[in-house]
Amino acid sequence: MKGLNGHVELTVEAAGILPLPVEMAGKLGLEPGDILSLDAGPRAAYVCLEIYREFLADDWQAASPENRWRFLNLFLSRPLTALDSRGALSIPDEIFPLVPGDTVGLQIISLGLVHRIYVY
Repeated sequence: MKGLNGHVELTVEAAGILPLPVEMAGKLGLEPGDILSLDAGPRAAYVCLEIYREFLADDWQAASPENRWRFLNLFLSRPLTALDSRGALSIPDEIFPLVPGDTVGLQIISLGLVHRIYVY
């Protein structure tokens, strides 16, 4: 992974635990305790992770007060997880099953000031 828009594959070691590669977490500026939302794709084919800190730093003045609340409510209504001290995220089975021995892909997509991490 050279830039922020990158792709890596990793093998799941523990059920429900997604370890983020150190290089990926570093380039995203993620630290233990950072909150991410989980947005499951259809039939749990993938999960999209959004970083709360980036969400808050977006240009909120460009949105009407009603839309600001709607966007915030949508973000916070999704299941949330936090980066632990080992650089891993806990992801519930009903959102995206992580089975030991499975290989998953992680892809970062940059959207202006925010990034999305896709796991599939």
